[in-house]
Amino acid sequence: MACVSRDKQPSPRPIQLRPSRGLPYLRVEAQPNLPASFIRTFPVTLSLVLTITVIGVVTGAIGHAHFQTVLDTLGFDLAALKHGRFYVLPLGPLVQDRPGLPWKVVLLIIVVAVFAGPLEYLARPWRTAFTYFVTDFVSTVGSTLLLWGLAALGSARAHDYIHTPDLGSSSAAFGCAAAFAAMLPGRWRLAVTAGLIAYLLASLVIVRHVFAAEHAIAALAGFALGLVWRQAASRQTGQTGKGSAA
Repeated sequence: MACVSRDKQPSPRPIQLRPSRGLPYLRVEAQPNLPASFIRTFPVTLSLVLTITVIGVVTGAIGHAHFQTVLDTLGFDLAALKHGRFYVLPLGPLVQDRPGLPWKVVLLIIVVAVFAGPLEYLARPWRTAFTYFVTDFVSTVGSTLLLWGLAALGSARAHDYIHTPDLGSSSAAFGCAAAFAAMLPGRWRLAVTAGLIAYLLASLVIVRHVFAAEHAIAALAGFALGLVWRQAASRQTGQTGKGSAA
C-alpha cells in the first residue's frame, strides 16, 4: 500500500512576548487553537480566578452563620501568630473575608486577573504563583506584627484590628501589580510604580485602615521580587542571544 505523506499541523504555542524599548505588547501569532494557547500562557491567573470563584460559591452556600467558623479557622490574627498557625496562610489569599460572591468579591476577582495576568505574561507562571503567595504571606505577618507593636504603644484601633481574622486576595494582587511594575522597561516602570505609590499613599492617608498598610507591605515585597525576576529574564535573554550567535 502506498504511503500518503501528510503535512503535520503545527502544535499550539503560547502567546509570545517580543521585547521592545517601549511597553511590551501582546503579539498573537496565527495559531490553530487560540483558547488552548491562552490557557497555556495564563494557567496560574486562570486557576486563581477559578479557585476564588468556586470557594465564593461554596461559602455562599453555607451561609453567614457557618462562615464565621471558616473565618476563625482560616483567618490570621494575633492569636494565630502566637500559636504558630502559619499553615493557614497559603489558603488566606484564596478565601475572602465575606461569604458568597457579592459585588466586592467579584471586583476583587477582576483585580486579581488584571494584576496577576500581566505579571504572568512577563514572568513565568511559577514566578507569578510564588509572588502571589509569598507577598500575601509577608504582608499578613508583617501587618500583624505592626499592629501588635502599635497596640503595645496604646493604640486602641490597632488593638481591635489585631484580633480580627485576616483573609482575602487584595494584598497578593497588589504584590503581583508591584512585581509587574518592576519588570516594565524605563518610563513605563516609573509611571506604573508612581501610580501604585500614589494609590497606596492615598489609602493610608484617607482610608486609614489596616489593609492599606498591608497592601503597602505586599507592594514592597512584590517590587523586590519583580526586580529579581527582571534580572533573571535579562540573564536568560542574554544567554539565548549568545546561543543564537554561536
